[in-house]
Amino acid sequence: MTVDQAVLTDNVDSTSEHFLHVISSPMMRRRLSFWIEVRGTPELLEKLKASNGTLTIHHVWRKYVLTGVETRLDQPLQIGRAEDIAMLSEQVATNGYFTWRTWSRKRRLSPGNWRIDLEYDGHTPVMCAGDDGDSHPCFYPFEVK
Repeated sequence: MTVDQAVLTDNVDSTSEHFLHVISSPMMRRRLSFWIEVRGTPELLEKLKASNGTLTIHHVWRKYVLTGVETRLDQPLQIGRAEDIAMLSEQVATNGYFTWRTWSRKRRLSPGNWRIDLEYDGHTPVMCAGDDGDSHPCFYPFEVK
């Protein structure tokens, strides 16, 4: 699985499952959504089929504090659903991959430096490709003013 796109946004349209506006400078005490679109491989599709159509990933909202980093929200999210396997299989047959959009929301952010980590169950990091071609744990830092 790779992350094709990740944005901080003010809201997500539940019909299109697409973000509305990109937020570059989140404001304190406002609701913020973290939206991602992932690309699933044929191998991931087989894992979905074997697990009744779902794979759980977590958006883990963390805030930097004096003593390190504190987890403020651990939101489990599903990639795939049993009823979507046929559609995802068609995408893989046509494109060689499938896409899935998901998001989490955090209310009342306090000022400071934050990050959102992507993890599988068991706190295993989802890996992202770096600009240099190496992979690293997926995380998205931002500052709340």
